[in-house]
Amino acid sequence: MDNFLLYGVPLLIAAASVPFLHRFKRTRGRKLLYHAIYAAVCTVSALFLPSVVQDVIFSRGGVLVVGTMIPVYESIVAVCTLTETDDKAWLMYWVAAGTFSYATEFIDQITEYLPSAGEHWYEFEFFAVLWMLLRK
Repeated sequence: MDNFLLYGVPLLIAAASVPFLHRFKRTRGRKLLYHAIYAAVCTVSALFLPSVVQDVIFSRGGVLVVGTMIPVYESIVAVCTLTETDDKAWLMYWVAAGTFSYATEFIDQITEYLPSAGEHWYEFEFFAVLWMLLRK
């Protein structure tokens, strides 16, 4: 049951969010209102979600599933198109995701000695990965 909560719930969130993310028109990051709304939603969800839900979603499994499942699907779609702009965008995503993965390993080593140092790392990583997934 724990594995289902760790990987199943974020997988369901990822699957449900793909059609929702495609409803937004690409703005190339120029609409600051979208960034402000995203920051507000992140803040509210980090502050007001029950801790049981936070422990499941903002976990290593949650970041792994959300940061991998949607991008793999979108990368395959991008490779199948004729344009190269979406290919470049997903290549930049994978470089940034690899950097986050490396940083997570580093933070995990630090938290062995200083547990409070990485207390909110997975929340930060989860929201950063979702921000990179938004259609800019």
